[in-house]
Amino acid sequence: VSFLVDSSVKWSEIYDAIMAKKNELLRDVKFVDEYKGKQIPAGKKSVTIRLVIGSGEKTLTGAEIEQVAKSTVKKLSKVINIEIRA
Repeated sequence: VSFLVDSSVKWSEIYDAIMAKKNELLRDVKFVDEYKGKQIPAGKKSVTIRLVIGSGEKTLTGAEIEQVAKSTVKKLSKVINIEIRA
């Protein structure tokens, strides 16, 4: 998942926001990359994360995985005001 966030937001804030009251299928979240450059608006940075989604009980469907990803993005949008990169 790649998104724009204020350049002052730290990785620990993103991680804590995701892991607080997380979906039971969300195992972990990993930092992948951070980018600041001319394609990124002033005062923002692009952050890419990897969501580790899984179940010890069954194989997940695409819809279940998508729901976990969408709920995580929605939570980040509310808590730290991210914008998804298209």
